[in-house]
Amino acid sequence: MGEVYFIPQELIEQILAHLQENLPHEACGLLGGKDHTFQSWIPIPNVLKSPTRYRMAAEPQLKAFLYFEENQQDLLGIVHSHPTGPDRPSQTDLKEAYYPEAIYLIFYRTNEQWQYKAYRINHNQYQAVEIHTLK
Repeated sequence: MGEVYFIPQELIEQILAHLQENLPHEACGLLGGKDHTFQSWIPIPNVLKSPTRYRMAAEPQLKAFLYFEENQQDLLGIVHSHPTGPDRPSQTDLKEAYYPEAIYLIFYRTNEQWQYKAYRINHNQYQAVEIHTLK
């Protein structure tokens, strides 16, 4: 079995609210935490306002990194949505994955319901990562 990460249900709900608010565009944000457990979610505006691409706004992204540092957390996860699919990293995602130490959570919709899969992306390759929800 590979890596396993844990995410509180409360963070999932916060992420889902952010994704819904940003439809039809891709939404994005960062997850901080420690020891394979996500502890905080920080939504970041998508400056591209596109249904198929995202680029995080620089200043809020920097503030998120400072928040993680101040709270003794690491950048554990990078979240973005694929409102119309696919459920895996796109070629652009692979090319623009600048944080190989982070887990990439991709949220996608099936019959209007959000689901997600998590990946580790490194050198244009991706590998599924298991995530368990903490109630």
